[in-house]
Amino acid sequence: MKSFKLLSVFIGLATLVSCREPLSSEIFVRSDQMADGAYEFALDMSRGEYSYDLSFYTVIDGKGVSELPLYIELISPSGTKYAENVSMEVGESTGDLQLYRSSLVPVEYGIWTMRVTPMIEIRQMRGMGLINERKEIKKKWDTENF
Repeated sequence: MKSFKLLSVFIGLATLVSCREPLSSEIFVRSDQMADGAYEFALDMSRGEYSYDLSFYTVIDGKGVSELPLYIELISPSGTKYAENVSMEVGESTGDLQLYRSSLVPVEYGIWTMRVTPMIEIRQMRGMGLINERKEIKKKWDTENF
């Protein structure tokens, strides 16, 4: 009976620890799931105590392209649009991963929409993925007020 209670406590603790929200999320959109020529992602940037690292990844069958120009549109939870052109290095047969933004602190917290439009057509491209990784913001000590 004593070992059953100990096992129950262990299972309960393991359940509590495993129920934490993960620090990263990953979304992959296949090429045949594009909407109006763009890959669309929902980004959860709702927690103010975190900054965010965003990375793209893709797999392109075969060689022939070394850079993929992208038009990025970010839409805030309130509807404000931000846009820019970037380029992603591609061509690795095992897949490509590239950091898009590091330590991003959004101007508005909530669920953002990201639309990624490739500026050239690559028929061998299987799709595009996005990794959203949260990092806890380190608070700096204000030594002047001591």
